[in-house]
Amino acid sequence: GEIVSDLPLGRKLLNAPRRPRTWGGVWRWLIEPKAGPIERKRRRARVLAWLLLTLILMIGVALLLVFMFQSAADGQRGLYVNLIVGLLVLLLFAFGLNHAGHFSAAAGLTVVCAILGPWGSILLDRAILRGDFVPLIYIVLSVLLASILLSARVTVILAAIQFTALLLLPLFIPATASINWPSLLGFIFFTSILSVVSNFVTRKDLEQIDWQTGQLVESETRLRELSVRDP
Repeated sequence: GEIVSDLPLGRKLLNAPRRPRTWGGVWRWLIEPKAGPIERKRRRARVLAWLLLTLILMIGVALLLVFMFQSAADGQRGLYVNLIVGLLVLLLFAFGLNHAGHFSAAAGLTVVCAILGPWGSILLDRAILRGDFVPLIYIVLSVLLASILLSARVTVILAAIQFTALLLLPLFIPATASINWPSLLGFIFFTSILSVVSNFVTRKDLEQIDWQTGQLVESETRLRELSVRDP
């Protein structure tokens, strides 16, 4: 190694970035975004990478189910395909942003996709709400993602907006009057509250861990300086 490094070509080969050659290396490259040396930022970027990969896989499965169970003659099939493909493109773009080190933009775009999914399907096909409240349950996903990726304040605001929109929905779509609204609203309300509490507690714990880690790094630096400068 020392002999090769003396040659110009050898130095170029040693200094060249190594590309992952195995599936494990490719996987580590995917979930290790360029978040800088700060461990807190790298940790949350890894969490978002895992979530985005899971959502992309779920969107792919949803697209497959649309082709399997919805007739091609149905005019709504094309609308659903366009919606799902659009969400898939946005999630891939969010994954690219996160991998490039832009966590905040990627997290916000991920939550937006979770909002557009259920509400987009409702706007495209209002017939799905005739006695069936299952599509409305997916609204909780945006609140859950916000509790993981965003601050508690943003999560509360998002949950309040979603809850208000659900209260106003029967005024614009009378067919939803047959839905069991007390049960649905209670489920979304309690899920949102638990998400906000979990967000608050988790962030407090992570801040404590980050502070303790910073204290350990400072102590290690001081001890290293003493070991060098002490007579």
